[in-house]
Amino acid sequence: MVIYGMKRSLITLGALFCVFCIASTSTAIPQVQSTFVLDKIDDLNYIKLKLQNKITEINEFISQKIKDISTLGLIDSLINLLIKLLEFILKIADFISTILNLGGRILQFVNQIIYIIETIISIINWILDLFNPEKLLSNNYF
Repeated sequence: MVIYGMKRSLITLGALFCVFCIASTSTAIPQVQSTFVLDKIDDLNYIKLKLQNKITEINEFISQKIKDISTLGLIDSLINLLIKLLEFILKIADFISTILNLGGRILQFVNQIIYIIETIISIINWILDLFNPEKLLSNNYF
């Protein structure tokens, strides 16, 4: 029994020793090729950093495009179009009002000229009446 127990203990200890040896050799970096492995790790870190930089650039680009799209959206474009149309209509109304105001001034000027002409005609008639006494006698002024 004792021999049987010793065999079992030796087999178990041998198996554990083999497991520890295999585990230590598989996880350890070989000393001869350590620069090769470290260079590969550095290359992988460099590639990882480049990918992270590209991801941040893409995120910034997408966020800028989303901001551009949101500021230049369809509804905003329609609102800006309506505002521009209203401004155009108001400018046309202002132009028409200026033309009507100018037309009113021209009409007032023509009326003043007609009034001046009528006044001149009545002055001329009065002067003619002064030099034509027959007209005064027919009107029984004397």
